[in-house]
Amino acid sequence: MNELASLITLPFLAALIVGLLNRWPKVAAGLGTLAAFGFWLTLKMLALPAATGQQTADFLGQTVLLNEGIRGILLFIYAGLVILFLLAVLFPQGRKFVPGSLAVLGLLAAALMLRPFTYGVISLWLALALVTIIIQEEQAGQTRAALTYLLLMSVAMPLLLLAVWLVETQPTTLVTPITRLALMGFVILLAGFPFYIWVTAVIQRAPPLAAVFVLGLVQLVSVVFALSFLQAAPWLPRDPQFGQMVRLSGTAVLLVAGLMAVTAVQWPRFLGSLVLLNMGLILLTLPGGPAWETAVSLQLAQFAGLLLTAVGSLLLRRQNAAADIRPAGVPDGAAVTNRGLARRAPLSLALYLSGALALLGLPLTLGFGPHWLALRALAGGTAVWLPALALFATGLGAFALFRAVLYWLEPAGETAVSPEPRWLQAVLTFLLLIILWFSLHPTPLLTYSSRLAALLS
Repeated sequence: MNELASLITLPFLAALIVGLLNRWPKVAAGLGTLAAFGFWLTLKMLALPAATGQQTADFLGQTVLLNEGIRGILLFIYAGLVILFLLAVLFPQGRKFVPGSLAVLGLLAAALMLRPFTYGVISLWLALALVTIIIQEEQAGQTRAALTYLLLMSVAMPLLLLAVWLVETQPTTLVTPITRLALMGFVILLAGFPFYIWVTAVIQRAPPLAAVFVLGLVQLVSVVFALSFLQAAPWLPRDPQFGQMVRLSGTAVLLVAGLMAVTAVQWPRFLGSLVLLNMGLILLTLPGGPAWETAVSLQLAQFAGLLLTAVGSLLLRRQNAAADIRPAGVPDGAAVTNRGLARRAPLSLALYLSGALALLGLPLTLGFGPHWLALRALAGGTAVWLPALALFATGLGAFALFRAVLYWLEPAGETAVSPEPRWLQAVLTFLLLIILWFSLHPTPLLTYSSRLAALLS
């Protein structure tokens, strides 16, 4: 077996071995961590020909391509999985999270490397179908989120397959109504209006770390795949009707995100609004052509923000935190509320807030640089009102977060909660200082995303 084919097949073998140990979630997560790190190390040490900067091989009769850009994306995904699996050792996410993620990993590698794009779409389709198992995770009687995700992805992928087939078989043909319909698959995949409901469904029902995997790492592959396709057919983004369709869809997503933020009374809905704000900005960058740097940096910031909020929420759950972010979210007779949460678990809440602020993209946060790039890109377009709309949606999210912080600072109720252990306080303090340093010095993160985008383009 050649080295490139092993990037596709070995994750399935690892998933099978880890799956045999899923009765012990912490052991499975530890083994999955070793497997993901092994994949990262193998790919890091793989040398590409200096002359061409890429390597090709045969896999089941089809061409597999690995270049520096694809390798950079896979290295980031492997590293992200190492972090998620390490966290799963501390916070078990169920029996299917680790083996399911490893199986999806092989299909994501195939989606990025297989040529022509038709086989990449099929691989991505299979990966997204398998993701539904991770979302469901033994939640008997609560299948709505997994079914919503599966249904919308099952609608999107045939449309994408049609679009890719039309472009590959008729590369010089101008945009046709059939192609525009097929491109609706990208709108669904990137959570455009009115198909954004799969994002909120994933956040509400999937385990926290599984939601980070789906909306952070899997969605990164979807964004890269969309940009690669538009780069292969540069006349598509220049089509006025395509641009109008995507712009209207992205604009509606920003409005929905702002309204969801100010009306949210619980964590999942509020977090979903912040993710939609980020994804709406990614969608709005498409009509101007493959905006690699902006889209990739926004997606990397989305992964970082979701990761911080996930860890923060898992720590807060151990402090008996509820799901309310303002008084209207407290059911009558509830024994536990989040009033006074900032006094009970200040550092855990600060970690959650750092992730939420990164998703909002406010100044002096991890997400400010990518959001600033998006605003500059929108300001250079034909719709000069789009940056104002993006700022308005961001302002609504910031207002909702400020209101939640005031609620969390109110005097605590009578609920007895153990204080954060000193070792946890020390770890969280160190982590928050690192986050603060990168927020004040964003150049390394922006340089990394710019370099990755340059390799992809």
